[in-house]
Parts: sequence; C-alpha cells; structure tokens
Amino acid sequence: MCSWCGLSPANNESAGKKKSVRIAKAGDYLKPMMVQCALAAIKSKKQPYFAIKYGRIKKRRGHKKAIIAIARMMMVVLEYK
Repeated sequence: MCSWCGLSPANNESAGKKKSVRIAKAGDYLKPMMVQCALAAIKSKKQPYFAIKYGRIKKRRGHKKAIIAIARMMMVVLEYK
C-alpha cells in the first residue's frame, strides 16, 4: 500500500553500498494528503508519538525526509488496522 501511495523509497544497492534515492512518483492524490496528515500529527500535544519520531529522524535526515518517513509510518498503521 505504501508503494501504491508513492511513499516507499526505491532500493539502489550495489556491491554492499546503499545509495540515497528518491521516493516514487505514484500517489498523486494520496501522497499529498498523507504529508498533510503527518504535518498535523507532529504538532499534536496530546499524542506525541509521531512528534518524537519526527524529531529523531529530523536530526539525521532533515525536515522533508522526516515528514515522508512519518507519512509512511502512518500509512503502515492504516494498512494493518
């Protein structure tokens, strides 16, 4: 489902070296909606789970990659509910 929404990263690995690659271009409607949900979730004071995860990822990867990671986490949760 994450791949269908365009939130899964591509896999580019050769000779044991992993390269950073872009996410898919799929999900013209769902991807922006999930990004907006992720932006709202990181600002929540009552349920800080995603805000804590966002802070940890942002330190290493930056804002944009952290938001996509949170949107993907939310999609995985929706997939198994």
